[in-house]
Amino acid sequence: MTEILTAEEIASNVNRVLDTPSTRFEVFYHNKYVKSLSNEEIAEIMRCSKEEVAEMEADYLRRLRSNDEQVN
Repeated sequence: MTEILTAEEIASNVNRVLDTPSTRFEVFYHNKYVKSLSNEEIAEIMRCSKEEVAEMEADYLRRLRSNDEQVN
């Protein structure tokens, strides 16, 4: 089963997400597709510190900007 969620929806429904085995979550962030994650992968991210999550977000945004610049 696949479910489409934004990063914000995952954050606000984290218990339901983590308790949904055998589901892939198609994750979007700022209306851009990020990747397909399992609930185990989401749980691993949720165990990260706020600083680690902030660095992941900054890295993702840098990649988006780089990709946008390559397209333009």
